[in-house]
Amino acid sequence: MMSCMKKNCLTALFSTLLTLMTVVPSFAETELVDRIVAIVNTDVIMLSELNEKMAPILAKIDAAGLPDEQREKTIYKYREDILNTMVSSLLVEQESEKLGVKVMEGEVDSYLERFKQSSHLTDEALRAQLEADGISMDLFRNQIHDTILFQKLKTTEVDSKIVITDKEVQDYYNEHIDQYEGKKSYHLRYILLPYPENATEEQKAAVEKTMGEIIAMFKAGESFPALIENVSNEKIGGSGGDLGFFKAGDLTKDLSEKVKIMKPGDITEPMTVDLGLQIFWLEETEMGEGASLEDVRQEIQDLLYNEEVKHKYEKWVSELEDNSYVKIIR
Repeated sequence: MMSCMKKNCLTALFSTLLTLMTVVPSFAETELVDRIVAIVNTDVIMLSELNEKMAPILAKIDAAGLPDEQREKTIYKYREDILNTMVSSLLVEQESEKLGVKVMEGEVDSYLERFKQSSHLTDEALRAQLEADGISMDLFRNQIHDTILFQKLKTTEVDSKIVITDKEVQDYYNEHIDQYEGKKSYHLRYILLPYPENATEEQKAAVEKTMGEIIAMFKAGESFPALIENVSNEKIGGSGGDLGFFKAGDLTKDLSEKVKIMKPGDITEPMTVDLGLQIFWLEETEMGEGASLEDVRQEIQDLLYNEEVKHKYEKWVSELEDNSYVKIIR
């Protein structure tokens, strides 16, 4: 943390600045036009700066026509979020000055051109879109500047210091082997016996009896494909067919749990569905080809790297804030 002497100096600076900003003539019609909303080390953030960034968001909130209480809560939340972002941006800017990290105008120009190309926007179209959103081109360029500066500083202070070892990649692969090994697929066929519309209990019982007879024929040696053809006749009025291959995760929880313990040639117990009673026959299973460590090495490296970047960045920002003087003025 900053020394007490330095903090006292900053507090004195804040008091002086605040006094200068709030001293006004005594006549009643004079209004306060600006004030300090945050002190970040030796820099300040003014209300006018916060209002400029809030303007496009405020316009969208007003256009939403929210009730007064909800509108005020929404404005307050966005105001807090934006002010915190401005404080973080100022800390990054101060740190970049300390480390000699700079962003040249040409870099902003190049970024802006790439943005227009990727968004398929002409310069005129971009300006029109920004104006519709209540954002000036100067403010947009400042946002680009801050983005580039942040990326440069993050690369210098965080990204460049991260190394993912082969052991870390191997350990992750071993710990998540279930994600990379081959998955079993299940080839299913089904028979559905529908309930009559607005079926009575007696009618449902009749359907259950018919399904029992079908299951008995299967257990007696009748092939399931032949049974599918039999139930499709006018007398029974059922239906059936070949569903193809499914992985367990693609099925309903109930059916997934059943097929996992079935062997090819097994059928399920009758299952009640919205339309009636249904049974499934597992015709065969098939193992998919898994991914070796070499197949997914780069994928795992990227995943571990991004996780470490997030962790290191949060730690870096936290240390930056701990070693700084920040005061928010409500």
